[in-house]
Amino acid sequence: MSEPQFPNNFSLLHKGEEELRAKGIEAIEASEDMEAPAVFIESSMSLIEYLSRQYDTSDPNELLVQHLGARLFNGGACALNLLLAGYYQNSALIQRDMLETLFLLDFFTLDKSAIARWRDLPPKERWKEFGPAKIREKLDKRDGFTTRRRQADYDLLCELAGHPTPQGFVMLKPSGMDAHVEPFFDNSALGAVLSELAKHIGNAAAQINCLCATRQVAHFGIKIAFVEAQHRWLGKFFGRQFDQTQLDEMKRLFAAYEKNQS
Repeated sequence: MSEPQFPNNFSLLHKGEEELRAKGIEAIEASEDMEAPAVFIESSMSLIEYLSRQYDTSDPNELLVQHLGARLFNGGACALNLLLAGYYQNSALIQRDMLETLFLLDFFTLDKSAIARWRDLPPKERWKEFGPAKIREKLDKRDGFTTRRRQADYDLLCELAGHPTPQGFVMLKPSGMDAHVEPFFDNSALGAVLSELAKHIGNAAAQINCLCATRQVAHFGIKIAFVEAQHRWLGKFFGRQFDQTQLDEMKRLFAAYEKNQS
């Protein structure tokens, strides 16, 4: 009887994914339009990781936020790995889950007492009060959106990735080709899905930061890096200017404080 072996086709598939990953990284390094969201994704995940794992708290509400942060960090890592490996539709599918989770966190910033209710309610009652559609409606009302803007964002990810639809087949097609079996490299798809991930993971990091009351010194250094990457991303894609001198002063003060503590 032969020894069990790992199927060779799985190894070949992984080899192809690694080759596509190298192409994706090369494309990001060659493009300022993709470098900015990549840096913002990194700084956002660093902030989420710190607040969800390194920040020490015994507050039950903050512990729940940390668990949601772990879900978002893992989702962001999976979405990033998938898009680099050429699985653009599957990356978008994970981002749909991330979008729903960050909307929930955003709602908790409105009413922190809702965290305990969400945790303690039985499933049916939790869904009745905190169902995704209800959360989106409440957030749109807060922001004065009258066109169900969050619903449109969620529906787009559902149509392109969350459900099997004819419209979703576009994410299986390299430029100028029909639907492709196996992962593939497409520069336009890489840039689009990377930008979406930056938007979602960046929003998630901001919400978790609002909900955790840490005043630990290490947090400020990570937060400064996040703010700088966020502002550069916003300036690049949304034309929002920021005061670099003020940010440089924050960095100088933090570096001086660290030096005094060493």
